[in-house]
Amino acid sequence: MNAHLVQAACLPSPLPREDRAATSTAAGLGLKPPHQWTFHAITSVPGLLVLPNPFLRGCQHRWVRQCLAHYPCKPNVCNLDAHLQREGRGEVWPGGLAEDASSPKKMRLSKDDLLYRLRWVTLGYHYDWNTKEYRSHCRSPFPEDLAQLTKFIMRIAGFPSFVPEAAIVNYYHLDSTLSGHTDHSEKDLSIPLFSLSFGQSAIFLIGGKTRQVKPKALLLRSGDVVIMSCDSRLAYHGVPRVLPPPPNALVPECLSLEALQCAQRTQPRSCDSCRVCGVHEKDPRCRHAVPELLASGPGSCGGGESEATELRVDAGASASAVERRRERTPHHSAEGSGEGTSMNPPCDDAVRCLSCQGLAQSWPQFVSYLSVSRINVNVRQVVSQDHVF
Repeated sequence: MNAHLVQAACLPSPLPREDRAATSTAAGLGLKPPHQWTFHAITSVPGLLVLPNPFLRGCQHRWVRQCLAHYPCKPNVCNLDAHLQREGRGEVWPGGLAEDASSPKKMRLSKDDLLYRLRWVTLGYHYDWNTKEYRSHCRSPFPEDLAQLTKFIMRIAGFPSFVPEAAIVNYYHLDSTLSGHTDHSEKDLSIPLFSLSFGQSAIFLIGGKTRQVKPKALLLRSGDVVIMSCDSRLAYHGVPRVLPPPPNALVPECLSLEALQCAQRTQPRSCDSCRVCGVHEKDPRCRHAVPELLASGPGSCGGGESEATELRVDAGASASAVERRRERTPHHSAEGSGEGTSMNPPCDDAVRCLSCQGLAQSWPQFVSYLSVSRINVNVRQVVSQDHVF
């Protein structure tokens, strides 16, 4: 099926540049200052908002680590639980990628590996895939870091009462698809849906409340946020294709080791946590002398341009057949993002964050996984004051 060309209206962030509290909170979550954000409202799909990558350069990495190394662990539920008994914390990461961590190109993710077979994880209220329902007694604690991230972005987007109570983390590979569907298991269907993606780019199709509505196509890149509210909340949507990386790079630049190393060298911490890895400053891992850590990565620490891309695409087309129209917006460098942040000692050559060190040392394994994969985090509020179990 062919998709229409999408038209979008740019909506600048409602926050002024002087909102130092919001800037400080954003920094602690690894986000750019909110006054630099631009939301794109898809005019033909009322209520659909797209926020192109709001993360600071080098700050998506911590969230990828959470999605792969921590969120799949018990007591959270994953698709593997129906087929095997996971012992201990039930770690799935790093699977077979631990066999040769010297280079992402040498590591191969086998289809027999548990890590490759990991397809979904549920957080908070656990979605029942058989009944298509949430149940009040099937629940585990919702990750606090993901709750803070979601609530902050939703507040800036104009949904301050949003309460993250459940999430489905989907793990896609290059041959994966997600058929058209609607999300209608939540108790209050007027509350918007929140979606965040990392890894390879993907084509996202969204139509209307019936399958007869011809879908629109969007290209979603790593770090992009999608919010489905109003009419788009119950629209059919799906992912017909995950795009392979270009020949000259295994992952997008925003997920490169160089981007991570640059962030560790140059970005100050917020008042209470390291914006690169998320570790609280009182955590003993946050400040240690590790002078030998991390050689300087190539390239400058500045970023490129941010893009909002619209597509005319056939769902079965190859990546090279995708026509892209880009609306370029000025890049805001990290140097201008320090407003309202506490200039605590950064992760520099003299004082290193051990959590950052571990993240950098293990990043080739993450690159190997991400080179053939995409992670999608779908967060929703299950109940409300007027809609309960």
